[in-house]
Amino acid sequence: MKNNTADNYLFTEVMTSTPQKLQLMLLDAAIREGELARKYWHAKENKQAEHCLLRAQRIMTGVLGGIDYDAKSELVGKVAGVYLFICQALTRAFVDNDEHKLDEALHILYIERETWRQLCEKIATSPAEKPPRASSAPITPHLSPNGGTPPDLPTASFSLEA
Repeated sequence: MKNNTADNYLFTEVMTSTPQKLQLMLLDAAIREGELARKYWHAKENKQAEHCLLRAQRIMTGVLGGIDYDAKSELVGKVAGVYLFICQALTRAFVDNDEHKLDEALHILYIERETWRQLCEKIATSPAEKPPRASSAPITPHLSPNGGTPPDLPTASFSLEA
C-alpha cells in the first residue's frame, strides 16, 4: 500500500509539474542513481552499481532525446553536447567500473541541477510569466501497462526557450 501511495504521488507530481520542474526531477533521479552506484562500488556490490549506472544512463538518454533539435539554436547544440558528454561518461563508468568517469558525470549533473533549480525558483516567484504545463513536458509519459503512451495524453519535446 505504501508503494502505491508513493507511485500515486509521483504520478501526480509528474503530470502537474512544469517542463522545467520535470527536467529538474530527471536530473535529480540521474544524480541519485549515480550516487547509489558509487555507494555500491564502495561496498563491493558491482552488480548493484551496474544497475544504478544503467538507470542513470537511461534517464540521461531520455533527457538528450527530449531536446527540441528543430529549434536549431546554438544553445540547443551546446546543451545537447553537455548531455551527450554526461551519457558518455556514465557509459565509460559502467564499462570500465571507473569512479573517476562517474565523478565527471556527477559534477556536471550537479551544476545542471542547480541551474534548473534556480530557474524553477525564478519561475515560481515570477507570477507574470506562467510557464506552460505538461503539454511541453521534456519526457513522454509511459503509463499504460504495455509500455505505450495512452492516446489521450499529450507528448512533446523539451524546448530550451525557458
